[in-house]
Amino acid sequence: MGMKRRMGALAAPAAALLLASCGGGDTGWLCPLWVPSDVLAVDIDGDGRTDVVTVAQLASSASQREGRIVVRRQTAPGAFAAPQTCLAGKFPWKAAAEDMDGDGAPDLVLDSHLTGETGATLLLQDGARPGTFQPPSPIALPGDASAVAVGDLDGDGREDVLARVVLSRTGSISTTALGVLRQRPDGALSPWEELPSAQSGVLSRLLAATDVNGDGTRDVAEFLAPQSTDYRARITTLAQTPGGGGFARVDSSLADVRGIDDAVAADLDGDGRADFATVGFYPGGTSLNILQQQDGTGEFRLLRTVPMPISDSRVAAGDLDADGLCDLVVLGSDNRVFVMGQSTSAPGTFTEPRFLD
Repeated sequence: MGMKRRMGALAAPAAALLLASCGGGDTGWLCPLWVPSDVLAVDIDGDGRTDVVTVAQLASSASQREGRIVVRRQTAPGAFAAPQTCLAGKFPWKAAAEDMDGDGAPDLVLDSHLTGETGATLLLQDGARPGTFQPPSPIALPGDASAVAVGDLDGDGREDVLARVVLSRTGSISTTALGVLRQRPDGALSPWEELPSAQSGVLSRLLAATDVNGDGTRDVAEFLAPQSTDYRARITTLAQTPGGGGFARVDSSLADVRGIDDAVAADLDGDGRADFATVGFYPGGTSLNILQQQDGTGEFRLLRTVPMPISDSRVAAGDLDADGLCDLVVLGSDNRVFVMGQSTSAPGTFTEPRFLD
């Protein structure tokens, strides 16, 4: 199934200010305005090629704001069909893609972090129309979700749902919990089961269920960004102990990393171990950072920082040109998608961003 993926501390307030600038009426000078929130690289239509899915809000006016799921299906290596768009509530924030109902087609789980709603949302793919989705159904959680992930954590062949939820807020600082809803044989999700990773002062920009240490078992990898200068960015991995007896936590500091609006966990250099890439303009300018896992322990170290010639706030990873290498997909302003191909001669390095459409 591969590793799927998923703004810094000031991003949500900045988005709110931009939307407010649309004005009290319907003719604000900034509208229409895209507020992109996530990008996925996933074979959405089951044809063996990696497609690109973006998640965003489109504000046509101060009173007309709609969540948009935009699917770009890859039709040949490096070539994509015209985007397909469907509505998804008011402001979907983060997304995860896996086959939740066993029909062979990836479905989407969306969080509700900026809507004030409790829980998350499941969008099952419409089997008769690849790349489109059935009406949303709610997933009950003990708070609003700031990040979601899907993966088989217990090895039973069924996809489970991970979520980082906000339990309380004191001013701008959130207290959050991480938990899992395990999928039962009938397809229903079990009640929330909290995992040992409570946090305060940081919010999850990436939550992934992936095999971090290469032992064949899904672990948890999370990228946490600070809500104020009193806190520090970090990567936290929870590696499952043998026999499913619990999780071993490892933290990697990102205190000196610039560009921490979003991240992706994937094997970016072909060594069989998960690496991290982060992007963003916060703090200190627009950049791409590659963090490498060197020993399989779940600890990541900054390998290189690459200045970016475009505005970028979201990143995903997948093979976009069928050369067997993991490429990067970067989401910029106005919901514009760019592709950065991995070099065939220098593993872990990438080409300049190329506008997709």
